[in-house]
Parts: sequence; C-alpha cells; structure tokens
Amino acid sequence: MTVAMEQLLTKLRAAGDSTGRQIVLSVENAPNEYFMSRFDICDIRVAPPGYTRYEPDFVPLWNYLYHEFTLIQGAFGYGPDPYYTSTRNAFNFVTGAIPAAVLTGSGQLLNREGDPWAAWEPPMGDEDDTWEVFRTTTALRRGKAHDFLVYGRMERPANVGGIATKNWLAEKRENSIPAVFHAAWRSPNGRFGVVLANWTSEGQTVHVHDKRLGGQCMKTVSAKEMVSTTHAAGSSLEVSLPALSCVLLEATA
Repeated sequence: MTVAMEQLLTKLRAAGDSTGRQIVLSVENAPNEYFMSRFDICDIRVAPPGYTRYEPDFVPLWNYLYHEFTLIQGAFGYGPDPYYTSTRNAFNFVTGAIPAAVLTGSGQLLNREGDPWAAWEPPMGDEDDTWEVFRTTTALRRGKAHDFLVYGRMERPANVGGIATKNWLAEKRENSIPAVFHAAWRSPNGRFGVVLANWTSEGQTVHVHDKRLGGQCMKTVSAKEMVSTTHAAGSSLEVSLPALSCVLLEATA
C-alpha cells in the first residue's frame, strides 16, 4: 500500500506540474508522518470544547505536533445547533484551522450540524451573528495573528480564568459550551501569543495568566474594528472580548 500510494502521489504531482498551474494536494483527516511532506493541506474535523455528541474526547493532537508543516482546512466539523457554524469557526480559529462554512441553495449559511449532511430547511440560527464570527476570525488570521495561526506551532494552553459557560437545550440535547475558546502559539521567529475567540452575542471578560507573555504584551481585538493596544501583562491580564470577536495577545517585552 505504501509503494502504491507513493506511485499515485508522484503521478498526481507530475500531472499537476505539467499544467503550469499551482496544484494543492489535500487529504481527508490527518496524513501519516511518512506521507506528510506530500500533502499541502488536510481536513481535521474539530469539535469545540464541551461538545459531546460526536467527538466527546477530541484532542487537537495534529494541530499541536505538525501544524507548521500542513495547513488545516475547516470545511467540515462538529458543533451544537443552532450555533454550529459560529462555535466551529471560533474553535477553528484558535486551533489554527481555516474558517469555513456550508452555503445552502439560497446562499444562507448552514447553522445546523449534519450527520454527515444537514437539511437546508428550515433555516436555523442567526445569520448576521454567524457571518460576524466568520469576518472577525478571518480578519485576525489574515492580519496580526497570521504568523502564529498559519505558520506557527501550538503550545501548552495559557491559564484562562473566568470563562462563562453557555447552557441551552436544542432538539432534546443539552449543551454546555464555554463562551470563549483559547489556545497558545509560538511564531516561527519565537514570538509567543495567546488567541481567544468569543462566539456569543454578549461581551465576555476573562483573566489570562501566563508568564510567557512577559511583562508587556500587545492586545489586538478583531471586532467591528481592528484595534491594537499595549498592556502590562505581569501575573494576570484582564481581557474583554466584545460580542462575536476574537483577540490576539502577543508578548512584546
């Protein structure tokens, strides 16, 4: 099987090169280490913290070990109704996956989880809120968080206190999901950063404790506007996240 796969990938790459266009090879789920260098992107279906329907013990192990070698796309995944797309994209963001969504035939975002495919009708969730999570996370990923989330390496999570839990009942299923997701990253040039995402329609305030932030850090908030400010980090830093926003804390001193 290994020999056959090597031959197939060699043929695919050669066929792509012969077109004169850039060809991207993708694999569903994580590629094994032997073939990792042969793929440009992979599909790892994340499940947000607290969600137990399909992936009760999900650990983003590939994201920790190999993210700087292979991009992770987020077209599919798991998440609770009616916040499927918002929670998944918020978690995609902090784990370094590309934000993504499914559009129905009418052009609306599909906010219902599928097994594996979801019904388009009737519409579910708040369309405007879902697009806002998409917009804020994509803007920060393309901006100041680019070196961390695209080319960086995930590290041991920061200690983040004061995270509220959102509880609701949907289709007889109880959901208890953190209002804020977070992860810690190291950029290729050694800078340390913490990313946080608030998928809810209410503002959230948390406290971040991490010596790796040093004595001073830059906070970039991606909300209605992109705003960067400098703060003393010390032993604890209070971070306010507007509704449907995300934040990068970057050590500067």
